[in-house]
Amino acid sequence: FEPSVAPFSVVMLLDMSGSTKSFRQNIQLAAARFIEALAPDDRVAVIEFYNKVNLRNDFTTDRRVVLRSIAVANGQGD
Repeated sequence: FEPSVAPFSVVMLLDMSGSTKSFRQNIQLAAARFIEALAPDDRVAVIEFYNKVNLRNDFTTDRRVVLRSIAVANGQGD
C-alpha cells in the first residue's frame, strides 16, 4: 500500500437563516479560510440555506467562483 492524495469534492452548506444574521461575517470568513486550506484540484459546490435552498455554484476548482459565492450568500437569494 502507498499513501495517495486524490482530489475530492466538497459541498459547503452555509446557514444564512435569520438566526445567523448577527454573525454571518464570521461564517463567511471561516468558510473562506476552509476553502483556502483545500488542495487546488479539490472541487467545491456552495449552497446557502435559509427558508429555502439556493445553489450558489456547482462543483468547480475555480476558487474565485467559490469565494464569490461565499461573499454574496445573504439569505435572500439572487
